[in-house]
Amino acid sequence: MARRLLIRGPRVTEVGYRLFLFQRATALGLTGFYARNLNGALEVLADGPEAALEEFVGMAMEERPPVAEVRSVEVAEHPGPVPDVESFYRVFSLEQLVKIVQAGVQMLEKQDQLLEKQDLMLEKQDRMLEKQDLMLGKMDQVLGKQDLLVTEVRSAKEELKKEIKEGFDRLRLDLNSLLDERLRKIEEDLALIKARLGMS
Repeated sequence: MARRLLIRGPRVTEVGYRLFLFQRATALGLTGFYARNLNGALEVLADGPEAALEEFVGMAMEERPPVAEVRSVEVAEHPGPVPDVESFYRVFSLEQLVKIVQAGVQMLEKQDQLLEKQDLMLEKQDRMLEKQDLMLGKMDQVLGKQDLLVTEVRSAKEELKKEIKEGFDRLRLDLNSLLDERLRKIEEDLALIKARLGMS
């Protein structure tokens, strides 16, 4: 008679358990096999020659996928029919294909989200570069004004030097004229004094 196994534990679903048991069932030559996730547990139906069934049940009690965590394995007789191995293989393959498609869709959605985030980052980067360009433009204006100021200061300095030189030149000429005039006056006064003293 067919067997029903109910495998319970913290990690008995989404760990490759059904494929693990299916491979063992086909290796033992079971004719019927069905496995499904059931409220956090794994339900397995198996049918075939009695010796192969007993060996399958013993293996299911002892062996499990590396990442599975099993708390208990309950075994009972199953009075109803069990789908043949090929039927389970087709259903299982279809389920896995659906999971792959769903995972692919999720990956594409995540990729779209990542691309949207990347676009936002690029837009922010563009805005930052625009601000940087504006700042550099303002800096160029400031440097241009600074260059003009430096040119004006140099020009004013040259003008001032020129005016100071011209002022000194005029002052020297004025002093020379004044000194010449005073010297001439002193010479005239000396000549008068000499004449009165009879020293001429």
